[in-house]
Formats: sequence, structure tokens, C-alpha cells
Amino acid sequence: MKKKIVIVGIGYVGLPLAISLSRFYEVIGFDTNVNRVKQLKNFKDINKQILRNKLKESKIKFTNNIKDIRHSSVYIITVPTPVYKKNKPNLSLLKDASKTVAKTMRRKSIIIYESTVYPGLTRFLSKSIIEKISKFKLNKDFLLGYSPERINPGDKKNTLNKIVKIVSGSNEDAVLKIKEIYSKICRKIYVANSLEIAESAKIIENIQRDVNIALVNEFYKIFSELNLNFDEILKAAATKWNFLKFNPGLVGGHCIGVDPYYLLHLTKLKKIKTEMVSSGRNVNDNMHKYVVQRINKFANKLSKNPKNIKILIYGLTYKKDCPDIRNSQSKRISNILDKKYDLTTFDSLIDRSDEKQFPNFKKNYSKNNYDIIFVNHVHTKDGKKYKFEKILNKNGFLYSLENFK
Repeated sequence: MKKKIVIVGIGYVGLPLAISLSRFYEVIGFDTNVNRVKQLKNFKDINKQILRNKLKESKIKFTNNIKDIRHSSVYIITVPTPVYKKNKPNLSLLKDASKTVAKTMRRKSIIIYESTVYPGLTRFLSKSIIEKISKFKLNKDFLLGYSPERINPGDKKNTLNKIVKIVSGSNEDAVLKIKEIYSKICRKIYVANSLEIAESAKIIENIQRDVNIALVNEFYKIFSELNLNFDEILKAAATKWNFLKFNPGLVGGHCIGVDPYYLLHLTKLKKIKTEMVSSGRNVNDNMHKYVVQRINKFANKLSKNPKNIKILIYGLTYKKDCPDIRNSQSKRISNILDKKYDLTTFDSLIDRSDEKQFPNFKKNYSKNNYDIIFVNHVHTKDGKKYKFEKILNKNGFLYSLENFK
């Protein structure tokens, strides 16, 4: 009998996974977001990951009806794991997804988590929610796995079929069965020794990037104050064989800017002292303030009434070639500047429904001239359309954290 796989959560992680697996299995995409399900049924992915024709060709059943996912062979949970305002892990989506699976699973089902968590959480959810609700026992009545997602939105090179996929299981049987599933869609499989090893590997991948970017952001601030060209400094330093080149930037999104807080939460619970992770996160979380500080300096040189200083923020998503605005630091910057200056914002990639979250979003931004233009990033699709020099006033300031040309 052909396996029926349910993907719980069909966003940035779940949808590409569902598309790939649907070539080999019967796949159901389940999401509690009614609008998301409706859009996908109409072959529209607002995240711009999957083209319309790919959605049309797939045989995936998209649903928000819990009855449609009963008695499935495999459940893969890919829901977001965000944080609350004070950066405490928000596990509500993960817990709700676990409850849904526990209510609908059958005996011998396999449950795989892909959502980023801190070590030990997968096993805890299995014990506290799945076993409790289903009345099934782990490794006797169902199998458990953890296979961390490595989706990089906007990246056309490191796609799901090309990456190394980490898999782990609650016992040897679970590992074999989970490996068999992912081997269909991923060229390379790495088996971690335990659920906790796999969870830990995922969380340090993103924290390593966060800390490295934080270091470069610190360097950027130092050399900017010394009036030295940081792009040229990086080029020179990169000539050494073991130099790791990271660019300064605004860290946002749903991974790098969030995952460190999950590990920090665990270290607090276990009373483990840590400094580097929290320091790096603090630097990156406050980088938007430095950008505002620099823009204020430029504005002071113009000797104008602040309300008459025209500023353009170009590039509002959290990173290049991705429509996602979650935790975008451009949003923080625009909200601060809008209170003081004549502000315009623009991004060519964000969904229409997200435009209203930014003050004075204007598609016809290029019809105006500006005193200061801050370029967060330029999407590949923009090509050379931007031509910022043409809309920059004489003696105006064109500012970016990195070389976008």
C-alpha cells in the first residue's frame, strides 16, 4: 500500500517538502491558515517558492479539515517556532500541531519533526502530548523522528534535493524508515546518533552564522567611525587562505534571528552560563539602531527641517530575493524614521498584503528625488532598474551596509 504522508504546516518549509514527496507518495498538505490553503488550491504561492505550473502538476491535497488527515502512515511537522516579544520561545504552534497529530494518527504511524527546537524538545512533546492524547507508546505503537529543515528562501542553488539531510529516530527501526523516505528526495543523508544530536546540530548551524555576522557588524561600526572603506577592508582580508568572509547586514527572518533564543532558553533552564550567543544576538538585534544613527548624521549635514528631508528605504524584506518580512529590521528602521522625516519605502518582492505594514509604501517611488537613500538590498529581479543616482538630490547620501552594485 502506498504511504500517505501528511505535512503539517505548508509554509516555507512544508510546501517544497510536500512538492518533492508527492512524486513518490500520496501527500496531504494540512494547515490551519484557511487563506493559505485556499491560495494553494488556486495554485498561488505568495512565498514565491513554487511556480504555478508546479502546483498544478502536483497531486497534493491541501486542506484545513482535520478529518482529511486521519490514520496516515507518516506525519511531518514543519510549523514555525517563533518567539514572544521578550524572546521566550513560542511553542504554541508546535504544541497545537502535536495535538492534531495525536488525535488523528493510527497505530504504527511515524511522526517526524522538522521545526527548529532546542535539544530534548522533540522527545518531550512525544511524551507530554502525543502519548498522553493518543494513548500510544513510543517505539511500541508509533515511531518518532527529527530531521531539521535546511530551507534557505531565495537560494536556487542549495535546494532540498541537493542538501545533506540530517535524519534521526527514536530507535533503529525509526531511523531506517525515515531514511528511506528522505532518500527519495535528497541525494545525501546523514544519520545523527540521536534525536537530541540532530536538534542540536540544527540550532548551532544558525547560531554560528548569527555570531559571525555580529562580529562583522562590530567591525563595520568601528571602521565606519574611522572613515575607512569596510568593503575594501574585507576584500584585502579575504586574500588570506583561512579568512571567513561574512558581510555586514541586518539579520532578520525566522531562523538566524530567532534560533539563538531557543538555545538561550534551555541554558537558563539548565543554569548553564553562556556569553557568546547572547552577545552576538544583542549586536545583531540592535543593528537597526546603528543604521538610524548613521542616517540621522547624514540628515544633520543637510541643514534642513527634518520634515523636509526626503528619505527612501529600498529593500524591505529580511533578505535579498525573499518576500518574507518576518522580523525585518527594515520595518524597525522605517517606523523610527517615519516619525521624523518625509519617508518613502519600497520593495519589489513583498506581497501586496504586506505593503501596508510599511509607512508610505510607494510603487512609483522613482518619480521623486531623495536627500537620503538607504539600500537594504536589491533583489536579483530588479536588475539595474533602481539607478539610485538618478533620484538622489545633489549633495544627497546613498547608504548601504554592503556593496550592492
